[in-house]
Amino acid sequence: MADPEVGAPTERGADPRESRNRSQSACELSLREQVRAVSRRTESEIILRALERSRWNRRRASQVLQISYRSLLYKMKNCGLRGDGEAPSEGKD
Repeated sequence: MADPEVGAPTERGADPRESRNRSQSACELSLREQVRAVSRRTESEIILRALERSRWNRRRASQVLQISYRSLLYKMKNCGLRGDGEAPSEGKD
């Protein structure tokens, strides 16, 4: 029986080194960094949804989200949401 560390194919026929390389590239960020990124993305989506429902009335959106108006403005700035009803487009100059 071949040692998987030496590069012998596994039961599925894949080289374990290839699997390890893929998992390393997919998980270059620490768990904490990944959780923060997902949290920021989720928060941004929730804020955007509230703003769209309130027709970009930030005062009303802050009430719906049960946060202060200033907190909403701060979060919008951190998420890259503009107050003119549009999210920033990526790749534009």
